[in-house]
Amino acid sequence: MGDTNERLNISDQVVANAMIYLVTSHGRVNVGKRAMMLEMIRDVLPGVNRDHFIMGRVADHAEVMLETSGGADGLFSMFDAARVMAVFAEWRTGLAFEAHALAANSAA
Repeated sequence: MGDTNERLNISDQVVANAMIYLVTSHGRVNVGKRAMMLEMIRDVLPGVNRDHFIMGRVADHAEVMLETSGGADGLFSMFDAARVMAVFAEWRTGLAFEAHALAANSAA
């Protein structure tokens, strides 16, 4: 497991954002956009840092999404992916708030 302060590389960012789209847009699916997101994941997945403490799990779920085309066949995996993306969001929010607090303290 990697350092929780480790930066995300570009592939990590593409996969994370595409996964957020896939797990949050299920009720208002645009088939073309879903296909585009899956294709972007397919293109950059080899560059994801699987040693990163959360991106390894995100990548694992992204692979399942590719196998199921992000559709109803993967509904349970969609719920699992949503839980992982919630952990991702919690981590990123914590880092951002920490940076905000540091900036506010240094400005005071």
